[in-house]
Amino acid sequence: MRVNFDDIRILHGSLEKIENFTNLKNLSIFCESVIDYLNTLSKGIFSDPRCRKFPDLITFGFWIRKASLLSMRDKYNNFERIGRGVVFHISPSNVPINFAYSLVAGLLSGNANIVRLSSKAFEQVDILCEIINKIDHEISNYIVLLQYPHNKQITDYFSFLADTRIIWGGDETIENIRTSPLKPRANEITFADRNSMCIINSDEYLKHRNKDSLAVGFYNDTYLFDQNACTAPKIIIWEGKGIEKARSIFNAHLHNVVLEKYKQSPIQSVQKYLKFTYFATQFDHCTLEKKDNLLYFIRIGELTSSLDKYFSNSGFFFEYFIKKDFDELIPLFSEKMQTISYFGVDIELLKKTIYEHHVRGVDRILPIGQTLDFNLVWDGFDLISSMSRSITII
Repeated sequence: MRVNFDDIRILHGSLEKIENFTNLKNLSIFCESVIDYLNTLSKGIFSDPRCRKFPDLITFGFWIRKASLLSMRDKYNNFERIGRGVVFHISPSNVPINFAYSLVAGLLSGNANIVRLSSKAFEQVDILCEIINKIDHEISNYIVLLQYPHNKQITDYFSFLADTRIIWGGDETIENIRTSPLKPRANEITFADRNSMCIINSDEYLKHRNKDSLAVGFYNDTYLFDQNACTAPKIIIWEGKGIEKARSIFNAHLHNVVLEKYKQSPIQSVQKYLKFTYFATQFDHCTLEKKDNLLYFIRIGELTSSLDKYFSNSGFFFEYFIKKDFDELIPLFSEKMQTISYFGVDIELLKKTIYEHHVRGVDRILPIGQTLDFNLVWDGFDLISSMSRSITII
């Protein structure tokens, strides 16, 4: 396959290194060399003072330290798995460090990795690539990081080389990339457009002593990536007897955090208002509460499976008050629903509702403030198992 590589910008490695990938041995999952390499990378992050102003970089560095990796390894009982070969990663533009988490999953599952980063400029990405380039390690031979504009010819070539292709970036990206064929035995992992929600028990919230901390946690879940990440809640569900009082206090605390940390452009204000007016023409019985145009709370009286069509970002939240029980939330639990964050909720009862109704969505349930925490099981896919293979001996 003849390809014009002029559009490619290499951030780490080389095109010659990619050509040599087929000569590399596939590694065992969680092999010592990979753990050592990632721990070295972690030390490089913590020793670089530039990283301190980027919480996502510090979080990533903490995640790949040796103790953390060994804890992850302990969750896998079967170590008789080896990498599939070459993984081609297509990372998204809305979460800067996503490419690094995807790369780590590819390494831990024993593979050589071609990682296409978004061409969008992020300072923390440049810093991380600099640190990666300083590491002299045998595992460096398993990594090529690059950027290129939309170019089907190049995507065709890397897809042809891949034993696994992993696509982060939503429905449209998946549809476009899938026009580039894979080898017959290659597999593919895709992360489509998803939405998330938050459930708060009003009575437990009113008893909570550190409401400021909870507001910061919710802010981190939503505003750090301007509510564009699939993990960011788009609707807040309230349950309990003290809903009106609790939501008023919660919204005020959140507003204080947003005033301090968030900058909104005029166009974002206009877009939110247009989004609300369009929604109001389609649905009856909705009310809007605004706080300095930074926060929109749209209270609705019923839930429908089509509500996700009206979800937005930049501080745009629907609110729903549970009248009886979690069964009312079933219309939201479509395949588009990814994460449920919560505070003060009876998790066992929520899980029971989800399993009894055999819902098509909901892959993650975790406390407020933790929705951005990466896990090797994502969107229901076990990344280690999906990017490695086992040998059956009978």
